[in-house]
Amino acid sequence: DVLMDDLDMTLDDSVRLTRDELAANVRFAANTKSAPDDFAVLYVHGYSTSLHECWRYVAEAHARSRSDAPWVAFCWPSNGTGVAAPARGAIFDRAYRDDSTNAVASQPVFARAVHVVLDAVPPARLLLVAHSMGAQLLSGTLTDTTQPDNASLRARLTRERARGIAFVAPDIDAHRFADHVVPAISPLTSRLVAYTSGRDRMLVLSRQRSGTPRAGLRTRTPLTRPELETVDATDGLVAESGFQRVFGTHHAIRRASALVFDLIHIVAAGRTPGCRATLATAAFSAGVWVLTPQRPALNIIAGQCALMKSTR
Repeated sequence: DVLMDDLDMTLDDSVRLTRDELAANVRFAANTKSAPDDFAVLYVHGYSTSLHECWRYVAEAHARSRSDAPWVAFCWPSNGTGVAAPARGAIFDRAYRDDSTNAVASQPVFARAVHVVLDAVPPARLLLVAHSMGAQLLSGTLTDTTQPDNASLRARLTRERARGIAFVAPDIDAHRFADHVVPAISPLTSRLVAYTSGRDRMLVLSRQRSGTPRAGLRTRTPLTRPELETVDATDGLVAESGFQRVFGTHHAIRRASALVFDLIHIVAAGRTPGCRATLATAAFSAGVWVLTPQRPALNIIAGQCALMKSTR
């Protein structure tokens, strides 16, 4: 059961591609689907993710999405163990700060990587997804225009907006995200979405390390802004065993079946937010869409859900 079971995957082979070859592969994969499913996903991983984990987690999320839309993973140099020699603090604090520094330093290369994908599909057919600390990398790239590569990317998305930008469990200061990142990025995309959770243990630790509330951690006051579509994934369907439900971090996108369905078949496909209520996969409450444990049904979505005007 691709929505509920563990997935056993093995890396069979790898190949180095030129810029043009990568763009051609992404273009071919995106064009095998008819509109509105002819899009590509560019994914940015989060804290403590090795290169091996980067591709594996994306492969699992892609499988759980039940969609042929291509995913491209940008694997920035994270400390995959999450542990580093202590320096004025605990070993985990040092590793966390090192990863945050590396995420910021990766902005110019990430901007160039986005341009490669945009050579394959136009912005209107691209979904940018940042998970966890990847939110610091994506938001910084799109808001800090003092760097030429960042400015070039922002100019390109200003001319033609991305289909969507999604922050999954964003590990970024909640006030900065709401008051600075959201208004700065919303002009660059047709849809801006944040997925939050009330049981994400990694974000609880991040809140303790940073001393500030995190945008991806649900609080009593929901994260809402007029330009932002907030989805609470706390109770959404996940592929977790009994042990994982009790002792897991509840942070990995690769296990978040309901979230991935919403990300790909509602947001990326350009379907209206109300489609969630039609499918019973989410209910609207206090300005936030709240995912339910309902198993998402693919066979009825095309006939039941309308498309947003900007993606028709």
